[in-house]
Amino acid sequence: MRLWQVPQFFFLSRMAGSLYTSCSRWQRAIRHTSGREAIHLPVGSNVARSMLTRDEARRRLKIETNAVVLGVFGSAHPSRLMDWISDAATKVASDATETVVLYVGADGGALRPALGPGIRFLDCGLLDGGVVGDSLMAADLLLAPFVDGLSTRRGSVAAAFQHGIPVASTSSLWTDKMLLGREDRLIFLSPVEGGSTAFASMVSGIFRRVSLPDSRQVALRGFYYDHFSWPSVCRRLL
Repeated sequence: MRLWQVPQFFFLSRMAGSLYTSCSRWQRAIRHTSGREAIHLPVGSNVARSMLTRDEARRRLKIETNAVVLGVFGSAHPSRLMDWISDAATKVASDATETVVLYVGADGGALRPALGPGIRFLDCGLLDGGVVGDSLMAADLLLAPFVDGLSTRRGSVAAAFQHGIPVASTSSLWTDKMLLGREDRLIFLSPVEGGSTAFASMVSGIFRRVSLPDSRQVALRGFYYDHFSWPSVCRRLL
């Protein structure tokens, strides 16, 4: 398809007043094809921010206060490593008294079989954007391993940042630099080449060394509002 896509993109880019890309991985390709620079414009969250506290969200969902809740948000697209999520949940469950995988999305039927038989699964289903955050707020950690690594085009992860929910994901050569080395802001990344075992060990280790319910919110939300909030995205666009 490049035979027609590349020439088409070349002429479209010459017609446009400005060029934008949702992740930095495409900037070099755009420069090579069009001879112009594209501005990095991250994808924001398409859900409303919840005003619930962690404990309030859990009471609504009948989840124990002391349970470890692993959140998963989005579709079961092949880019999302479902078997890695299962391995991580199994590893955490071996260390925790009560472990819950909380899923928000339309593909709970695909995720449930991927989880081990001893993993408690709470399927919230496909929710309206106005109430998605009310379920996400119950999570201690969002599990979001991607086959090509975390990038700034992942709206599901932007929603976690928006709600101050720590994120465990993967990194690759395509991962945007602004997401690397951010453990101080509770973004934890395991290299894709390390495999599911390394990812599961990283996730399990997070709970042993970080008090997630107490340390979330401020730094991660500040990171979101600086880079992913719609006012920030619009200012960059303008």
